[in-house]
Amino acid sequence: MSLRRNVIANYLGAGWAALMNIAFVPLYIRYMGAEAYGLVGVFLVLQGMLSLLDLGMAPSIGREMARVNLDHDAADARTLLRTIEWVVLALAFAVLLFVALLAPWLAASWLHLERIPEPVAVHSILLMGGIVGLRLVENVYRSALIGLQQQVALNVVLAFAATLRGAGSWWVLANVSAGASAFFTWQLLVACVSVALFAWAVYRRLPSTGVRSGFSLEKLHAVKQFAGGVMLITGMALLLSNLDKVLLSRLLPLDVFGRYTFAATIAQAPLGLVVPIVQAFYPRFTKYWTDGKSETLVDAYHFSAQLVSVALGSAAMFVVLYGRQALRLWTGDMALADSVYVITAVLTLGTMLNGMMTVPYYLQLSAGWTSLMARANVVAVVLMIPVLLVVVPRYGATGAAWAWLALNGAYVLLVVPLMHRKLLGGERTRWYVFDVAMPLAASLAVGGLLRQFDISAYAATLQWVGLLIIGGLMLAASALAAPLVRVRIEALLRPRA
Repeated sequence: MSLRRNVIANYLGAGWAALMNIAFVPLYIRYMGAEAYGLVGVFLVLQGMLSLLDLGMAPSIGREMARVNLDHDAADARTLLRTIEWVVLALAFAVLLFVALLAPWLAASWLHLERIPEPVAVHSILLMGGIVGLRLVENVYRSALIGLQQQVALNVVLAFAATLRGAGSWWVLANVSAGASAFFTWQLLVACVSVALFAWAVYRRLPSTGVRSGFSLEKLHAVKQFAGGVMLITGMALLLSNLDKVLLSRLLPLDVFGRYTFAATIAQAPLGLVVPIVQAFYPRFTKYWTDGKSETLVDAYHFSAQLVSVALGSAAMFVVLYGRQALRLWTGDMALADSVYVITAVLTLGTMLNGMMTVPYYLQLSAGWTSLMARANVVAVVLMIPVLLVVVPRYGATGAAWAWLALNGAYVLLVVPLMHRKLLGGERTRWYVFDVAMPLAASLAVGGLLRQFDISAYAATLQWVGLLIIGGLMLAASALAAPLVRVRIEALLRPRA
């Protein structure tokens, strides 16, 4: 499968999914109210914390599918997939049972409910448990498609499901019921459809062997070490990324927490620009590492890292420089935009640094090396818990945002050099200077210069056009400042003999 085709398909799918995820948020808040939308924040916390329970199965199936030769090992691939299916289905049921037991306590003792009746909150949390369980199953099929490099099919299903979730939820809130229960009921129905479609897409692309596949302890044993390492890394990372939300959901009124959830949703959106790149490159990293193609691996590593810096860095710099104006235009609520802008900007910078770590992290996974990130995440959790316990009560949501930024800055400065020392000796400076600093500096410089032109006095449509032009210029400057990306652009534009 063509790398370029996979990247384009990933961007189209992820871009559409991101649009569906955020485009209707102001409407959700308008119909549901800030307090009910705070339950969406609770759902994001539950999803983040409980996704640990996949025990590393989804990354494991992705890596094994990338390594397998389907012409000779189709039966083994089917057996491994069937084995992991059984494991994750059991875990999904365990998640549902756990959330069912937890829901009454969360509604009665944890959340600060003011206008939402407690039974409605309990019912909504129960629905969340079903959605989270189904997402665990869905992630296995999505990882399998990534490993098989069948990313066009992946993104067709992804875009369709995202449309059902986003536009469908808006329609339900507008025409059926504006309550939280209706919202999460629709999300659960879409999750069922999504799992069925992803499963069909995977099995359609696995060659038929004529042999019935079943559960295999041997296959499970073969991936247990890698899966265990990934589980520890993921668990600590999820804990780190959700600690702020856990504490804020307990300490703040639900409507204030809803605004923080809104800011966090915006700040996380640029990460959608990273996923298409790493999804396309991760199977190739694994293949190059397995085959011992070190020079090809180094080239792919730096090219993908520069692509991430160009896409993610430009988006993050745009949010920091023009976020207030964009939020005012998008929401139509100046008070809401002004109240969340600073938190959104700080969270976005932290998310940008977090995204810069993605390519180094996937390189480690391709090499089967999980111990570095596992240890780093454990240390970070030990340090961040007391920090947040001090910062959140004193500074609230803003303090939590700054803690997130500081955490990810420490990762970039301390963990990346250790990774390069073992896997890519001599490539550290190139990563910092050419892969990260130059694209970011170019985007920031152009965006800063264009702030001299005040477009706020124009009509809303013209303001949107102006912001799109500014964003495009920032993206172009960043791409031209990234050496490997610039070479690819020149090759595309150069007339062929």
